[in-house]
Amino acid sequence: MNYDFDWFYVKKGLPQLMEGLWLTLELTMWANLIGLVLGFLVALGMLSKIKSLIWPLTAYIEFLDVRQHWCRSSGFSSACQFCSMSGGVRN
Repeated sequence: MNYDFDWFYVKKGLPQLMEGLWLTLELTMWANLIGLVLGFLVALGMLSKIKSLIWPLTAYIEFLDVRQHWCRSSGFSSACQFCSMSGGVRN
């Protein structure tokens, strides 16, 4: 079987493909920046001596941890974006 790829449709759709690529990169940049800032603020809040600030932050952190453990133990780890990013089960 010998196939010749027709680049006409790729050339025709290139502006939309580049627009989608740029949007993906921009969303990735913003998501990483927001996650970095929020993670830094949560870490700083956990260092605080104010109990009314530490308790909700601890609950937030524990909620994320429990959600990941539930996902892995329920067999959904292959379909979960959080489990697939972490590279496997945590010890």
